[in-house]
Formats: sequence, structure tokens, C-alpha cells
Amino acid sequence: PLPGGGAIYIEMSHAATMIDVDGGARNALAANRAAVTAIARQIALRNLAGPIVVDFVNLKSREDRDTVTAALKEALAANNETLELLGWTKLGHFELIRARREPPLEELLFERGIDGTMRATDLTLALEALRSVAREAMVMPGKGFELAVHPDIAAVLDHGAGLTARQWLEARLGRKLTVTAEPERARDAIDILTV
Repeated sequence: PLPGGGAIYIEMSHAATMIDVDGGARNALAANRAAVTAIARQIALRNLAGPIVVDFVNLKSREDRDTVTAALKEALAANNETLELLGWTKLGHFELIRARREPPLEELLFERGIDGTMRATDLTLALEALRSVAREAMVMPGKGFELAVHPDIAAVLDHGAGLTARQWLEARLGRKLTVTAEPERARDAIDILTV
């Protein structure tokens, strides 16, 4: 959502990333100026790279397009983003290119399953489980917790980034978090038990 109304929508494909600006009830220039800040932020947060095509709300004058271009340059510079701005197409889209430095956020959080659908990675599910424990701890302070998860998720919580996040939560709670691997459990099913 954009401040003052409207929203941006981001769709990634293998060929390019498409960003659509919905202005809501605002006039086109105001909506697009509000959108450039959000677009620059999302490019950085999601680590979007490659060709990026922005479908701004239709602008009639060249002066308005120049205003949006300048605002986009400024917003990208404020986020320390170095991109190649290609400019406006005949269809009224704005094109830019960002070099790939690291995998995009979507690839870190999701993976393509055997059937071709996107599913959360084991790390994503492990972090969701830890966030659930943190929420329970706010409701029931002073309690100990046991987390029952699929063995793949338990393995993530015992190594690397999952272990680091688990240790951070344990330090915050002031107690150890017991993790139990249950082979019959669905991959995305978790249970939190108080101990």
C-alpha cells in the first residue's frame, strides 16, 4: 500500500520483474511520485535484479514524466542503488536494469517444488516456527517451550542461520527451546507445547 492511497504490485518472472502502480483515487502525478519511494525501497529489500519494468499511472505530459524520472533517480540514490535507467517506452512503461549481486529475497524464502509450484523453504518454515514461539512467549512469559516440527525443519534449527535465530530467541527468552523432530508431521505443521 502507498501512503495516501493506492498500491504497487510486484510480479517476478524469469525474463523480468514487473511493477504496477495503482493510484487509487489520487491524480496520476501524485500517485506516481508516492510510488517511486516504495519502488526504490522494494527493489533494495527484495534484491530485485535484471530488467525491471514499471507501469506507472498514465502520464499525459513529458514534463510529468520528467518529474517522475527525477523522483525515481532521487529515491534510488537515497537507497544507494546503482541502476541503469533506460527510460520510457512507447507504451508508457519505465524500464531500468539492476545488476544481480545476490539471490532475490523470493529465492531465499521460497523454492519451486517438484510440481512447479512455489513453496516455503525449510529455513522460512523454521523462522516462522520461531516467530510463533516468540508470540506465545509474549502471552505466557516465564514458560518454557517445546517445538514439534518435521525433521527437515528441526535440522535447519540445529545448523547455520536457523541455529543462530534459535540461539537469539533462547537468549531473549532466558531459557533453552526444545526442538522435537516428528517424522510423521507435515513439513509446514508445527506444535508449540509449554513445559
